[in-house]
Amino acid sequence: MRKAGVLGAAIVGLLFMSCSKGEDVGSQDSNTSNEMAVKAAFTTQFPSAANVSWGKVQEFDVAKFILPSKLKSTSGGSHSCAAWYKGNGKWEMTEVEFTFDQLSDTIKKAFTASEYGDGTWTTVKIVQLKKSDGTEFYKFEVKKSGENNRLLYFKADGTLAKVKEVSSQYPDCGNYPTVVPAEIQTYITANYPNATVKEVMKSFWGYWVEVKDGTIERNLFFSPTYELIMQMSKLALADMPKAVQDAFQASTYATWTIKSIENFEFKGMPSYYILKVRLDKKKATLVYTADGKLVQEQASKYPF
Repeated sequence: MRKAGVLGAAIVGLLFMSCSKGEDVGSQDSNTSNEMAVKAAFTTQFPSAANVSWGKVQEFDVAKFILPSKLKSTSGGSHSCAAWYKGNGKWEMTEVEFTFDQLSDTIKKAFTASEYGDGTWTTVKIVQLKKSDGTEFYKFEVKKSGENNRLLYFKADGTLAKVKEVSSQYPDCGNYPTVVPAEIQTYITANYPNATVKEVMKSFWGYWVEVKDGTIERNLFFSPTYELIMQMSKLALADMPKAVQDAFQASTYATWTIKSIENFEFKGMPSYYILKVRLDKKKATLVYTADGKLVQEQASKYPF
């Protein structure tokens, strides 16, 4: 049992040792025609931009600039922005920072109505994200004493699409365009033909790609040479192998409430299914292999 616990810690350490998008660097020599195309695209897209400066983040040309606010605000009439371009002037993403009173009434009301708008959470930062795949979110980072920071993603219509917890194990990987290398896209298409790419992150260890595959959320981790290293999937009970379902249903925890199910698959290693369950003030974490064998059981009387 102890071995499985060590394995779980190793998994977490490997996954989240770094998911930085890379540091900005100063202007670099580049193909002149490409540079002209990028800057021409930027000028057309943001004619009122001021204080423009350029840098590179990996393969992207990134412009940082100021835009006047279109909404009345007591905190200022401008936004700090960044626009990302790739290839011959192809726009990929825009980041626009907002203060709360610069937001539309729809987003203000949505935040205030959420559990994070009761006055006990403090807003650290608000960024509007627009990506070339049509994705648009208002991303709030909020903090509260004694709690890990949360990242809230509101759609333009005010729907709270997702919440991420920021911690030493699950850091905020920053904003990044949804650009998938062709080799990785080929793998996803072949193995998960109905999947939609939601997020892409890149660091020195490779690529982290978050996809939505029907009801299943998958996180795929690739090496810099596009080899799949590991995948982590969030599942429902019916998504697990029948052997694991049967083993759980036959266990003493069958009547407990399932809070989450995650599947970890490393290349050349067994597949693990991690179930977190709760009953009143008691909780337990169960780890099964694909054949239904329980390899770790950890119980506690304290709630999650």
